[in-house]
Amino acid sequence: MARRGYDFAHRIVSLMSASVRSAELGRPSLRSFLHSLLMVYLRWKDTISVVTSPHDPLQKRTRPRRLINTRTIKLEEFSSNDSVPPYAILSHCWEAGHEISYQEMVKCQLLTAASIRSKSGYRKIVAACMQARKDNFTYIWIDTCCIDKGDHGQLSQDINSMFDYYKNSEVCYVYLYDYYPWFSRGWTLQNLVAPWNLGGCSWFFRGWTLQELVAPSSVKFFDAKWKYCGDRKTLNIAIWAITGIRWGLLEGGKQSKMSVL
Repeated sequence: MARRGYDFAHRIVSLMSASVRSAELGRPSLRSFLHSLLMVYLRWKDTISVVTSPHDPLQKRTRPRRLINTRTIKLEEFSSNDSVPPYAILSHCWEAGHEISYQEMVKCQLLTAASIRSKSGYRKIVAACMQARKDNFTYIWIDTCCIDKGDHGQLSQDINSMFDYYKNSEVCYVYLYDYYPWFSRGWTLQNLVAPWNLGGCSWFFRGWTLQELVAPSSVKFFDAKWKYCGDRKTLNIAIWAITGIRWGLLEGGKQSKMSVL
């Protein structure tokens, strides 16, 4: 019974994420509906974790089996028998024609891949790796190049496991490619990254960002130049004003205690 319910709830959030992964959510009513649906899912997962035994497969930590080494900027594979190391993860908006696919990432490991390295998507990967190294992480997961979209079985598994990939990461970097803050001496971080300023970013109006915002234990925001803007806790007022997500979740509160309304 628990397994069937868990699979159903997991499928809901996976379909939600997949269906809006590359589409704008212009209607507040739709965004509110997806928010409520995700909150139901989070509470369901928390309930299941209480009623299942520690040895139940539901409790197994799902982690990606393909990661980028932040020192070499190369992909590394981990078999089902390997212990996947701690990793950072990236949340970002895709830029059509500029992102690096898995196939391109493999080619990029060759010396003849200058055209691939010139893409803004590759520069984003390098910048994310640099930030991960600063935070002492050897590995990072980035959806555009860590998922082989040509392998339909693996693609389906990755999509269905997306929530867990973010939940089990050590830190999530949110890259706001269209955010160029204005700075003035004497202002606090919360003043600088005000709701009416941060709210213009495309990232907040994409459906999948709901799970990528609340699932990780730590979320850090970066502007277009990869300058640190703050984390989910310090920016909770701005994020709440934009998304309507309760403060308890943004402050790392227990999911089971959060209201879905």
